[in-house]
Amino acid sequence: MKLTVIAALVAGAVFTAATRLGPTAPGQPAVPVAVVVTTYNAAGARLIQTIHERNAITRLANDVDRLLPARNPSFGCPPDNGSRYEAVFSYRNGGRTTLIARQTGCEQVVIAGEYWGSGAWSNPRLLEDLDALFPPSWQTHF
Repeated sequence: MKLTVIAALVAGAVFTAATRLGPTAPGQPAVPVAVVVTTYNAAGARLIQTIHERNAITRLANDVDRLLPARNPSFGCPPDNGSRYEAVFSYRNGGRTTLIARQTGCEQVVIAGEYWGSGAWSNPRLLEDLDALFPPSWQTHF
């Protein structure tokens, strides 16, 4: 019994850590219950995955929480071919948060209108973990 309670508390702590994804209401924990992820390739084709697996959602939420604020790189970005991920995180309270992550160029991430970095200076795990949600033929292999 004690072990079950401790495990529940640890799981709750992991989900509330994703502060960038959480609803803005005071006292509302950030608990995404589902993520709908769409990948767009350079030709404009798209594939949609709906994720309910708690471990995958936790991994994405933790990746997002580790992002650093965007900055102007001191170097030119590689070409951007338009490929991207769009993820909509859904919460128990009915709230939603939208994330857009560019797969090429400077790999910019936008969360609810706020810019974050995802490249080597920030947290490339987000792009890797988003990529892993799709079949191999759709993966970018970051």
